[in-house]
Amino acid sequence: QTQKYITKINNELSGINEISKEDLENIKIEILNGSGNSKNLTNVEKLLKDSGFTVTKTSKTNSTEKTSIINKNNIQENILTCIQSLLDCGEISSSTSEEEANNITIILGKDFNKK
Repeated sequence: QTQKYITKINNELSGINEISKEDLENIKIEILNGSGNSKNLTNVEKLLKDSGFTVTKTSKTNSTEKTSIINKNNIQENILTCIQSLLDCGEISSSTSEEEANNITIILGKDFNKK
């Protein structure tokens, strides 16, 4: 399974070659697990870190059906699409806030359990 993730990471990162490793590391991601499966949170955190992103916070949240990827600081669309492809699900939306510490919040839903 690790090899499957590595292959997927390499394929997805090839789509964002114009973005430097430093830029990826500067993107701070919060992951909230509403999928009901704690392994999902661990797997997504590892997947994103292995892809070069910085995961700043992980926690549980209320159960939800659909995975959401929330752009909180005007992150480039191709990066959001890359995350969506890595997760193989997730609806992208925007919610700007001046005092937001994280650039992106991912809320894992039950649809991620099917992966």
